Amino acid sequence: MYQGRRIWRRLNKNTEWMQGEVTAELFLEKTQRMISPFGAGIEVIYDFRFTSRTPFKIGGEFDPYRVKRPISIIVHLNPSNLINFTPNRKKRFLFLLNQTLQHEMMHKYQFTKRGENRFYAKVVNFVRCSSKTRIRTLEYFANMDEIDAYAHDLAMEIKFHYPDKNPQIILNNISKYNQLAVWKTYKKAFQGARWVHIREELLRKTNTWLPTIKDFS
Repeated sequence: MYQGRRIWRRLNKNTEWMQGEVTAELFLEKTQRMISPFGAGIEVIYDFRFTSRTPFKIGGEFDPYRVKRPISIIVHLNPSNLINFTPNRKKRFLFLLNQTLQHEMMHKYQFTKRGENRFYAKVVNFVRCSSKTRIRTLEYFANMDEIDAYAHDLAMEIKFHYPDKNPQIILNNISKYNQLAVWKTYKKAFQGARWVHIREELLRKTNTWLPTIKDFS
């Protein structure tokens, strides 16, 4: 199942176009070519709130009912902007694309491996809050499939942002490391709730994934 190195090599192939100012049209065309071998397609949400400072946002979705390209990479961008690719922005874009693609490929694998039970995933217990909207959000993050996929995301972030740091030190003091977006997301989502079992499972799964994540050179 695990294709991390293959994906990273593919995404870093023929990236000469990713420098200087690039139109939204060229950006979408080239990105689609990069992800096509993995059964993924580009979906675009045009949003004029995005600026040249923050030109795009990347999300993803796995649709088990879609036969062709069941994985969607959802790109939010302002169509009127040129995307100025600096070396740092290029590196970050490739990482986020890699991370999102692997996250959705994990969901595809989780879905197919369960057979007849593929529509069921365990939810880890947490102390619920009163808001129905927030409960739905917390149940999403407490879903074991999501914990596993987000733990993989977190392991990738640790290796990407802190390549020279001992991962065990980071896991033991994780709140001190401010570039770990997944940890921030979980911490914010469960603020005020008792989520000790989810926290433990997320960190345990992250520790399991860490040895499989190679460097991003």
